[in-house]
Amino acid sequence: MNKITYRKLVRESQNTNIFGYQDEEYVNEIKKTKKNKYVLISHPKDLSKGLIPIYLLSFINGKRYQAHMYIVFKDNTMLIADIAVLGKKAFNRGYGTLLIELALEIARIKDVSKVTGKMAFSSDEHKKRQIKFYSKYGFQIDDKFNLKLILK
Repeated sequence: MNKITYRKLVRESQNTNIFGYQDEEYVNEIKKTKKNKYVLISHPKDLSKGLIPIYLLSFINGKRYQAHMYIVFKDNTMLIADIAVLGKKAFNRGYGTLLIELALEIARIKDVSKVTGKMAFSSDEHKKRQIKFYSKYGFQIDDKFNLKLILK
């Protein structure tokens, strides 16, 4: 465990305005990635709204990296509106996994029956990574790269 990184994340988690939104109370949790690294993941405490942002903060070699996911709820469906890991050094570190797992947990809390979205990719390699990623969670992907997951 990198004690300096962990301490930085603890300090950040105590910052009530870490991602710049003062009008909402956020839940900040330090979690471990699949690669056994610590990150800070944050989402609004109030899950009753139609749009819920999920933010992730990490430090790689002392440099700050962020990832986010925006999920929208309507008519018993959760739409993955956007998911992004910012900075190539932050790719393949398990950040997307933490984001999607938290989003699916929130979907279950909100008693959603279906999750949808649309893949957006910048290269064939990126497309292949996304197909592997979403398939791992049971998403169906059609020929137009629309995503669908039935939860119940």
